[in-house]
Amino acid sequence: MTTPDSQVNTTSSPPKRNALWWILGIIVVVLLICCVVGAIAGGVFYYYYASSHKGTTEIIPPSVITLSTMMVSPTSPPPSTEIIQPEATQLSATLPAPATSPALEPTPNVIVNNISFSYPPQVAQSVDAETVQESLSDQSDGMPGEIYPKHTKFTFNGYPLSGTFHSPYILVYPAKEYTQMDPAAATVINDLTQLLVQKPANPERMPFLPLWNAGQMFHSNIEYLSFKNGSGVRYLTMYAQAYYPVNNNSLFYTFQGLTHDGNYYIASVFPVSHPSLPDTGDEIPVMDLDAFVENFDNYIAETAANLEAQPLASFTPDISLLDDLFESFNITP
Repeated sequence: MTTPDSQVNTTSSPPKRNALWWILGIIVVVLLICCVVGAIAGGVFYYYYASSHKGTTEIIPPSVITLSTMMVSPTSPPPSTEIIQPEATQLSATLPAPATSPALEPTPNVIVNNISFSYPPQVAQSVDAETVQESLSDQSDGMPGEIYPKHTKFTFNGYPLSGTFHSPYILVYPAKEYTQMDPAAATVINDLTQLLVQKPANPERMPFLPLWNAGQMFHSNIEYLSFKNGSGVRYLTMYAQAYYPVNNNSLFYTFQGLTHDGNYYIASVFPVSHPSLPDTGDEIPVMDLDAFVENFDNYIAETAANLEAQPLASFTPDISLLDDLFESFNITP
């Protein structure tokens, strides 16, 4: 006979709700293990990926790469990143620079027989050409310059200066024929030939045609020039028969030139003026005429030096325009 305290419970399996808790616990443990393993794997992958791509720029999907996103500022390039300029910049760098076009020579606007040259509108509005017949005056009875061969004369109309002592013109002589006709002209032609060979900076005298019954008072602004088939010299001068101040009424530019074959001589007279000079020679720069004459050499030297110091464009007309005119000359055989 047993007592209640000694009775044994014969039930051996737990309730169903205890089994459910065991299943949930196992699932939670498995999920935790997966999270830990995934975190460890992700960290390892990131470490190796970051190590292998250290210092590179941000990867932009190809679909959104544009010209602006490809440009990198040259002032602050990212470390270890090759700077690639835009394609348009690379292309322009390989293109050769455009060739500089040579200065076009002016088309001759004067063509007479075998003579041609070009003049700008600042020098004249038109040019007249004429053939001057030879003159065979007896030099013993005539004035200098009255003997000359048949030649061509060009007269300039609409010149910027008017009312001056000289008018603008160009003479083209047959040099060899002139040499045979007049010993005085032969001397001038020979002097120019020697001058153009030696080209001294400050020659004592300057050759000049046509021959005048007056004296060359001074010369300044000497420049040797070449034209198509010859060369010559230009300078400023003034002729007179007495002691006169250098003035704008009498001052002129002249070019004296020879073709290379010696067949043609170019002579010219173009009045020029400068603001530093008096309009006329009526008044001497000092009160005493005797003192002016006595000091004339110094006065001439100072005046010539002053003219040589002036810009070519400060003269009327611009001296460089007259130079261009003669440099365009061409005289064919």
